[in-house]
Amino acid sequence: FFFFIVTMDEEQQMELEALEAIYMDEFALISDQVPRKFTVNVAPDGEIDEETTTMSVRLKVVMPEAYPDVIPIIKIKSIRGVTDNECETLKEELNALAEENIGTQMIFTLASHIQEWMITTQQNEEERKQNPVGEELQAIKKRQGTLVTRENFMEWKRKFDAEMAEKQGIKNLDHLGKTGRQLFEEDSTLFDDKEDEEIFVEDSSLFVEDDGLEFE
Repeated sequence: FFFFIVTMDEEQQMELEALEAIYMDEFALISDQVPRKFTVNVAPDGEIDEETTTMSVRLKVVMPEAYPDVIPIIKIKSIRGVTDNECETLKEELNALAEENIGTQMIFTLASHIQEWMITTQQNEEERKQNPVGEELQAIKKRQGTLVTRENFMEWKRKFDAEMAEKQGIKNLDHLGKTGRQLFEEDSTLFDDKEDEEIFVEDSSLFVEDDGLEFE
């Protein structure tokens, strides 16, 4: 029985040494006495950079005396970019993963699961930004407005000309939007106003002087 405890103790010490070598400054040993306690800061890129890291959590671990034949006690605290609900979900996933790995050194596996989740979450967020759907797309359109291109401008102009032609009773839509000079050069008959000329008929009887004599 004593040999069993010593073997577990040595195995825990070896795992702690390996974790410190892997995570370096992101690893912190809280207590080296059984039950051992330590933390590991986890970020998508491994090390946390104050300027560029957008997601990170602190994994708090307590190793029971019988670890790894029992699962460790785990807590997850957000440092940045991870909600409390997401931390709780991650904790449940880690506990399930720990059950699957009983009997083996598992802390690196658990921390790697968090890191993979972060990477996937960031990728999904980036895809949503690049290809927004539904309400997100409508919100972006509302913020940015409609991008004016030659195609949608010409479509708008066609509809606008049609509406104006309907209001003005114009049959030939090609005449809309052109200057008078352009229309004259294309078809001078558009400016032929003979039909509108007034016809004068000379009738001297219509013109009389005040004295009643005809005007000559």
